[in-house]
Amino acid sequence: MSIGHLSALRLDAVTVNRGRGRPQVSEGEAKNEETPKDSIAVSQDLQEEEAGTPEKIAPEVPRGALGGLFDGIGKAFGGILEGIGKAVQGIFAGIFGKTTAGADEQDGEQIMQEYEPKNDSAGERARAEEADKKTSVIFVNGAGTHREEAVKGAEMLSGTLGRNVDLIHNATAMTRSEGGLLSPLINAVGMTGFLTDLQQVGDDHAGRGTNQCVEEVKNELRKRLMAGEDVDIIGHSQGTTIIARAIKELNEEHNPGINFQNLHVINMGGTAERQDYGTADFNYDHVELPGDHAAYTVGELVPEQDRARRDAEFDELIKGSIKGFLAEGGNYNRDHDPRRILDESTTAGLLNIQKIAKLFDS
Repeated sequence: MSIGHLSALRLDAVTVNRGRGRPQVSEGEAKNEETPKDSIAVSQDLQEEEAGTPEKIAPEVPRGALGGLFDGIGKAFGGILEGIGKAVQGIFAGIFGKTTAGADEQDGEQIMQEYEPKNDSAGERARAEEADKKTSVIFVNGAGTHREEAVKGAEMLSGTLGRNVDLIHNATAMTRSEGGLLSPLINAVGMTGFLTDLQQVGDDHAGRGTNQCVEEVKNELRKRLMAGEDVDIIGHSQGTTIIARAIKELNEEHNPGINFQNLHVINMGGTAERQDYGTADFNYDHVELPGDHAAYTVGELVPEQDRARRDAEFDELIKGSIKGFLAEGGNYNRDHDPRRILDESTTAGLLNIQKIAKLFDS
């Protein structure tokens, strides 16, 4: 409705409702005077507008050659932008590589890895059925391990032991890069995150601060043990110290519903030894290789004459152990690798596997 229409109204016969903007005729005027036709038309127009009368849609006009040309230009321009975007991504990937930041991963995340039969033989099918009858093995990975690597470790354990494995991921502070020109530099800087991981080992050993992964392990153990389940748990490297702290704190709760005799713990190449788990009475064993630097520095392979120093200087020893992990040409990294510790093609690996099976089946 135009302004010209509004000016034609008789303002002395109309009062304006300022709250809603609708013209209203006064009661006296309605009785004594006929409302002008143009005012009625205006009122009807206003009512239709307020009621939200659908806007009339003009018939579609066929696009001519000029419209098609503009469409073509738009699509071509969009394709160019998309190509530029992919080129930029490719350049960044070439420079920085595939980067994984530990800060983006969830500490204490639980990931189930079911046993996958190696083939369709009757023996493998029976092994899979047996795995489903037992509760899953809990696995806590070590320091410097991103989620993808931790899952691979759980897969390895599942295939080796013939069990379903419930990974509780111990996230790392490290940043890792692969396949880029700057990947070596990024990885060198990212090693500062590994030092943060080692600091956390010292904190968990001493019971300092909080660790979300410790809380998740403690909650899972409490839930299963209170349900009367037989619980099998494996820790590797820093994972053993996380488990040790969780068990020690769980025991200090003095919960009568928890029977630690149902708990079976395997320390694999760990940064912990039996005394670190506290006084709870549970089933325990450890597996490692002679060249495992972590086990030799602060774990079960510490020489007897060095044990007093190990307890007094744990933080300094664990931080200094990074030199052993990075020793060029040394066997520390290889012997600390869980795949090597449980390598079925070696005598030492087979003996370690048998050791675990014996404890878990006891």
